[in-house]
Amino acid sequence: MRFALLALAAFAVLVMDAPRAEAQEVNCRRPASAADAMVCRYPQLLDLDDRVARRYAHLRRELYGRDRNELERDHLQFRRARRDCYDNARCLEAMYHRRLDELREYRRRY
Repeated sequence: MRFALLALAAFAVLVMDAPRAEAQEVNCRRPASAADAMVCRYPQLLDLDDRVARRYAHLRRELYGRDRNELERDHLQFRRARRDCYDNARCLEAMYHRRLDELREYRRRY
């Protein structure tokens, strides 16, 4: 009985964490860069990362062909440019807000 309750609790944690894990780009267990490590230190940056990742994933599902390729190319440029802010939380925050604006513009265009 104790094992069943433990298994159920573990399953509940996985299910509740799934939507964020699906969208989040930064893996705080193993940050891929200094910028990722900085994002993991600040809850507001993690929230912005999650918002950008969700909007990007949503647009990727909606766009096809050249439009999708442009979105992916722009997002790769964002990820590369974001690394330049590796030691500056304000810079990272500004980058995320700019990317959210860009993704909103994609949404209006398509």
